[in-house]
Amino acid sequence: MVAGRVAYAGAIDFRFDAELVVRLAKARPEIEFVIIGSGTDSHSLAAPDLQNLRWLGTRPYAQLPAYLQHANVGLLPLNDHPANAGRSPMKLYEYAAAGLSVLATRTQELARRAPSFVRFIDPREPELALDSLLHEQLAPDPDEVAEHDWSRIAEHVLATARRDSDLNP
Repeated sequence: MVAGRVAYAGAIDFRFDAELVVRLAKARPEIEFVIIGSGTDSHSLAAPDLQNLRWLGTRPYAQLPAYLQHANVGLLPLNDHPANAGRSPMKLYEYAAAGLSVLATRTQELARRAPSFVRFIDPREPELALDSLLHEQLAPDPDEVAEHDWSRIAEHVLATARRDSDLNP
């Protein structure tokens, strides 16, 4: 078994699948799970007595790269709440920009985008997807990631706004 570190950074609320994170941590005690964030369901991560599950609470956004650089995999554990169905996949590209492959819960929107550096969790055997991802050691393609950089997105929005204002003076 390959040891490693899995990281999540974000909200820990009604959309977060804490049960999945705990299940993965219990099944793979040789892998460290680092959870950064807070929210209404944070208590669910503080409860389990697992040596390999570290809930760090909130950290300044500017410090996240320092944490992510030590991870092997970025985690996006979404539960089946309807709010997750069309959720923006920006976190996938934030993890990829840090050089991480991503283990994510499959949603229709994420599957539609199907980034090459993402592996989806089989809810019956989520541990197998994690094992596979750690063995594959996927490296995100910088060009694929760059397409989703916030500066490029902003440039596209501004160019579209300018074009539309030129068409409708």
